[in-house]
Amino acid sequence: MENPYKLAEVRLRARRDFLIHLGIFLFAAPVLLLLDWFAEPARLVSGWLILAWIIGLALHALSLFEPLKRLHRLLDRLSRG
Repeated sequence: MENPYKLAEVRLRARRDFLIHLGIFLFAAPVLLLLDWFAEPARLVSGWLILAWIIGLALHALSLFEPLKRLHRLLDRLSRG
């Protein structure tokens, strides 16, 4: 049986890493938009970068908060008896 304290530590570290990822995005996205706006307001190239970053954040969140992980753990416990 796995140590519940170790599992809790892993989960907290994963959440902390996601929040760091989100915080960097919330700081960097407006900076990129401002730099792009002042450099060339007719074409916002950073919009594509920000869109890709949002997709990355969504995938990071899904890997962290996915409810299917709980179901998988429950089925694993049931199969072990």
